[in-house]
Amino acid sequence: MRNDLEVHEKATYMLDNPRRAELVDDPWDYPYWFYNREAF
Repeated sequence: MRNDLEVHEKATYMLDNPRRAELVDDPWDYPYWFYNREAF
């Protein structure tokens, strides 16, 4: 990835996948993420 914007775009895309797949209403509720919620 070339810059911070690209990193943010990719992270947002990945985090939103469970919502698009209708596994959760809120991507942060997906139980298989290991993340620091304060970083986003």
